[in-house]
Amino acid sequence: MPLISTEAQGRMIIPDVLADASGVIVSCLQWKHTQGVHKFTEEEIISDMSKKLTTTFQDVYDTCFFSNRHTMRYIYYLSAWTG
Repeated sequence: MPLISTEAQGRMIIPDVLADASGVIVSCLQWKHTQGVHKFTEEEIISDMSKKLTTTFQDVYDTCFFSNRHTMRYIYYLSAWTG
């Protein structure tokens, strides 16, 4: 019996690099905070992280939904590469 991909079955797979991105974003903000570049409050960190994740997810999802040719992971890598 051939394996059918989860995405072919109509299930959305969120790429691990996108799902785990919050840790990278917060680390970057913490680094800026300790370097004195900008002092962030907890609310600012959560707001900034939320905006970045929401925008990135929406861009990747829209591209994936309308192209219907590539996985979300491929589109995420492509958007990161073309920046």
